[in-house]
Amino acid sequence: MRPCRHPSDTSAAQWALLERLLPVPACQTPTGGRPGKHDRRDVVDAIRYLVANGCAWRAIRLRRGRCPGAVTLIVDPQSVKGAETVSEATRDLDPPQHP
Repeated sequence: MRPCRHPSDTSAAQWALLERLLPVPACQTPTGGRPGKHDRRDVVDAIRYLVANGCAWRAIRLRRGRCPGAVTLIVDPQSVKGAETVSEATRDLDPPQHP
């Protein structure tokens, strides 16, 4: 029995369906290739984990020797002003005009 490490891990039933959809490993084709370094199910589980939980930007930046905090921030004003937590009076996309 395979241990479940994360809620996003594939169940046995899910893996039975997914495994058939994956291409044949290169090492099993007539032209050949090296065997994969990682178990295919582990790779699929890693992808599902990232999709479900995202990836910590700080960890990626530190690994590359960069400052842990982002230097640039982009805010989409339509998303921010359209949030339910923003009052109706301030949801206009254009700032109020002051004389």
